[in-house]
Amino acid sequence: MQKEMQLPTKRVKQERVNPSRFIIYAPPKQGKTTVISALEDTLIVDTEDGTKYAECMSVQVNNVDDLRNLREAIVAAEKPYKRIAFDTVTELEEIVLPIAKQMYQKTPMGRNYQGDDIRTLPQGAGYHYHRLAFESVISEFEKLCETVILIAHVKDKMIESKTSGEPVVGVDISLTGKLAAIQCAKADAIGYFYRKGADGYLSFETNNFVCGARPEHLSGQKFKISEKTDDSISVNWSEIFS
Repeated sequence: MQKEMQLPTKRVKQERVNPSRFIIYAPPKQGKTTVISALEDTLIVDTEDGTKYAECMSVQVNNVDDLRNLREAIVAAEKPYKRIAFDTVTELEEIVLPIAKQMYQKTPMGRNYQGDDIRTLPQGAGYHYHRLAFESVISEFEKLCETVILIAHVKDKMIESKTSGEPVVGVDISLTGKLAAIQCAKADAIGYFYRKGADGYLSFETNNFVCGARPEHLSGQKFKISEKTDDSISVNWSEIFS
C-alpha cells in the first residue's frame, strides 16, 4: 500500500550550512592538493598518486576493489571523517569503468558484452552506464561523511561574454560529455581554485567560470584560502566550512 504523502503546514529551518557535494577544480600544479590536505577531518582518496608531497590523511585507490575495500573500512570504523575528497575525479572516471560494464551486462542488450570500455559502444550508448556508475560511487561515499569533495582538472571552452556578447575563452570541469553538467547540477557548491602570486583563491563567482553555490555564505563570493609565509604555506578554510 502506498504511503500517504504528508504536506507541510509550516516553514522549517534550514537543515544544512555546508555543502553536501562540493566541486573544486583548477589547472594542474596549482596547489589544490596542498590546500585540501590542510582541511581538518578530511580523508583524501588519491587516484593520481599526488599526495606523497603533502602532510595529510590519504588512501591510494587504483581500482574498483580498492574503492569497495575503502568503503567497507570506513563503515567498520563508524564513519570517522567529516569530509572525503576524491583527488581527482578525472582519474575516477577510468576506475569506475568495470562498474559501468557490470551495469550494462545486466541489461538485455548488454548481457553478451565482453568488451572492457563501454564508452566505445556505437552511438555513445555506453556513456549512460558510465555516468550511472560514477554517480553510484559518489552517492555511496556521500552516506559516509558530511561532505564529499570532488577535485577536478579544467578544460577550456568557448562561451559568450556576459558583457559584450562576444565569444571568449572560459574554463569548464574536465569530465567526459554530460558527466560534468550532471555533477555540477548535483553539487551544492562549485569553486574555481587559482593562484595570484603566492596566494591561493577559491572563487564562487560566475564570470567566465563554471562556479556557484547554494549556501548563502559562499554564493558569488571569492576567498583567499592560502598564502605563503616565510618558507611555509598557511591555509584557512574557516570561511568556507562553517
